[in-house]
Amino acid sequence: MEKVLIAADEVDKWSRLCEGLQNEWECTTVNLDVFEKFHTIAVYDAVLMLVRNDNRKLGRLIWEVRQYSRAPIIVVIPGIQAVKKYIEWGADLVFPHPSVSLINTYLYALLRRSDIAWNIGRKREKQEMIQKGKLLIDWRYHTAYWGERELTILNEREKAFLYLLADSSRQVVTHEIIFEKLWKEPYGDDSANMIWCFVRRLRKKLEKTEPEAAKIIQSIRKVGYYLDIGIH
Repeated sequence: MEKVLIAADEVDKWSRLCEGLQNEWECTTVNLDVFEKFHTIAVYDAVLMLVRNDNRKLGRLIWEVRQYSRAPIIVVIPGIQAVKKYIEWGADLVFPHPSVSLINTYLYALLRRSDIAWNIGRKREKQEMIQKGKLLIDWRYHTAYWGERELTILNEREKAFLYLLADSSRQVVTHEIIFEKLWKEPYGDDSANMIWCFVRRLRKKLEKTEPEAAKIIQSIRKVGYYLDIGIH
């Protein structure tokens, strides 16, 4: 069952709608104010924002979701005047007068499109060489460089990890995806700790090359990792 994160400005007044959606989706409902501090966005398949009043900070919240997730974003607003504004901020669909059946239909359509685009895109966009800041990975020869220096101290799994993050274009790669792709095993109870130890060793290796190199790997607690090239 797909996971949907619902952020509402007045949770109690949206309760009936949220309860109806739980028949089709695994829903987590949070207040819009709490949503600002919600750091597990990347684990959700879709984000639904419910607002009864036009909220200025909603645009920033939509933008922040886009930094960490490819999940479709649906926004329900009081009227149609601000539709264009929310679309420009990054929402996929904006409309007034919600109903459970209508939202379900849109969620099914957006998730299906997102899944198809993601799978096709991954097949078409497999890059042999990726450069992010000073980091260069040449997958043809399984080599990695930091600036002019080849990172010969890295093993194959460490190179594959950096490639996975670099190929995700600032999106957070979840623990589940990392473990299943690099360890080729189902994600289990101890998997997150294994990844943490693995990344800790990798950072130490990168730090020996250049102290700033280790800082390129950033984490979101209990979610996953991403490359931050903006600080270099």
